[in-house]
Amino acid sequence: MSLPSRLGFALPALLLLAANPVLGQQQLGSKTEVEDAFVRVRNDFTRKYVTGEFEPKKEVLDLASQYYVYRVTWPNATSDSATMAGVIAEFKALVDPITNKDNLKRNQKFLDMFAPMLVSRFRQLTDLPFQENQKAVLNGVQMLPQLGRIKQDDVGKYLSDLIDDPSKHDAIKLYALKGIRENMPIQVLADGDFIDNKLRKRRDLQAKQIDALERFITRQPPSAMTEEELRAFTYIRKEGIAALAHAGAPAVSALVKREGDVKGAVAPTLLRVLIPALRPDQEAPNNDMRLKPLPTIAEKVEAAIGVLNMHPEHLKLEGNYQPQVEAYAFGRFVKELGEAYNEDLPNLRINVKDKDRRPPVLPWKLTAKRLEEAWVNAGSTKKGLPDDFKKLEAPVRDILKQMYDFGNVADRMVELAPLLRAPDQKLRVLFPGTKGAQAIELD
Repeated sequence: MSLPSRLGFALPALLLLAANPVLGQQQLGSKTEVEDAFVRVRNDFTRKYVTGEFEPKKEVLDLASQYYVYRVTWPNATSDSATMAGVIAEFKALVDPITNKDNLKRNQKFLDMFAPMLVSRFRQLTDLPFQENQKAVLNGVQMLPQLGRIKQDDVGKYLSDLIDDPSKHDAIKLYALKGIRENMPIQVLADGDFIDNKLRKRRDLQAKQIDALERFITRQPPSAMTEEELRAFTYIRKEGIAALAHAGAPAVSALVKREGDVKGAVAPTLLRVLIPALRPDQEAPNNDMRLKPLPTIAEKVEAAIGVLNMHPEHLKLEGNYQPQVEAYAFGRFVKELGEAYNEDLPNLRINVKDKDRRPPVLPWKLTAKRLEEAWVNAGSTKKGLPDDFKKLEAPVRDILKQMYDFGNVADRMVELAPLLRAPDQKLRVLFPGTKGAQAIELD
């Protein structure tokens, strides 16, 4: 089995390979029939239907769904990169007004009819045999992040189905992950909420979405990977972590009193990403939760942002969720980040003509800014950050400021070290009182 078929992540090579049409490439729909028919209703569709001003007509919506998706398989697009780029850009131009907050107040009936039709057409595209249809599929899936912006249940289910399908190429899954990221955040249900059948159905769909991300992030890598394969594997795993980080809550639901369980748990997977590597003198515990291969510092950045993103929803789960272990994991991450920054600092300051200069491990200014913004947003509720986080605030924010300015973090690292105290064992259980509640071991 070839490398792209086995792992599916050699994206640059695949895109180059897809630059020329492949024998056996299939076309969805008829360009003449679909395009000619859509042109006659296009103005009304883009100006009246998507804004909710016209009563949706099934035949018009079905025609539009074919037009926007099928086009990537038509010869005029597959043979000309500029035409293909225009097709992708036009889909974004469609999604922008659909998801406009003012239009969303009026176009829900339109969305409830149109989104499932779009999903059906995208399924047709991603179900095409990959090897024979690489160009059309690889270009078409670049629209999945835009599709994800349509926060409708059928869209979320389709995207999670893609990443959970072992037959789908990782190049497809990469864009499905980007789409799931846009489809976030999740809607949180707690014991105090009134839950009808519609909410329960959405809860179950979102829980499956989170579970699919968890399976993707924790999947076992192929054996005997080369260094290039390892980099590719962790690159696409990072996209999965980034998607999960946008969930915005520790779990989809924690109905402990009603169901005795948690569904769609986000926090355990994010915290697993942050577990430090074993020390040379340390043996792996029997229940070692570390991912394999060990996460890169870039993956940990995404997980750490995800940990902070969960905080505005903590209050809903108060009593059913213990966040103390998060602060310890986050503090340990900042220590590891600071050490990586110190090692990389010569590459940031050295003369650009020096032959020994290496590319930075991370874009440090951007990384520091993203973490700083996530910290501020996490404390934006009335109660702010939990006390365990507040104790870390001064050294953490100073470290991030120094990183942004390419300064020295040594003194701040010294201030941070004594604050990193592991919580008691009973506080390491994230969801106490639930079925199979498990402690997060970070040592």
